[in-house]
Amino acid sequence: MSQTLHRPTASNGASASRTPERVIPVVLDLGLSSPQKPVKTAEEGAAFLGLCGAMLRTTPGAPAGALRALEMLRAQGWRSAPVLAGQSAETLAQLLREAGYNGHALPLARRLKAMAAYLAETWEGTPEALRQAAGAQVPALRRLLRKIPGLGEAAVDSFCQDMQVIWIELYPFAEPRALRAARRLRLGLGQDAAALAGNCAPEELPRLAAALAQIERRDDYAVLTRRLSA
Repeated sequence: MSQTLHRPTASNGASASRTPERVIPVVLDLGLSSPQKPVKTAEEGAAFLGLCGAMLRTTPGAPAGALRALEMLRAQGWRSAPVLAGQSAETLAQLLREAGYNGHALPLARRLKAMAAYLAETWEGTPEALRQAAGAQVPALRRLLRKIPGLGEAAVDSFCQDMQVIWIELYPFAEPRALRAARRLRLGLGQDAAALAGNCAPEELPRLAAALAQIERRDDYAVLTRRLSA
């Protein structure tokens, strides 16, 4: 059965003459409202902070300052499940209010505490134990992550996208919104994360995917087109 090729047009995100080298810097500038700090292998509690970051970013009504909230957790030294679980919900909610969560602060604080308590009681206080139990098998890892209280599918996607730089079995990974944006902008010859990964160094894929997801979430294609045409 023959397949009709769909040619890119300006109406679906970018003209055929715009190359990834031209599009990607604009995507990163538009899609990342604040610098996306890469996860560092040597950082204390990197995997646990990755879970916190995923929950912060995917909370309904999450502010652009989700990264600020994560930095505040770091500054407080709340880098492990037992330590975070030991904080009162109101103490944690106050930190989240200062980061901009306002009406969502207390429910989110309770979800973060429940997640931390579950890890502390069930998985030795660290997501690394889940990784070991999954045997480096991504489907098994995702099933275990979904059992964590308060961690939905979107948060699991966000976590996998961020952690692929140090949990190498996750590479390449891009959340569904990022892949939709990549297809619309013709970034790669295929329709999966491997095709998108061909546009950047491995350590840059989380930033690129996060920027694409944000553009898709906000439907910023018209703004992107104007910037590319300038």
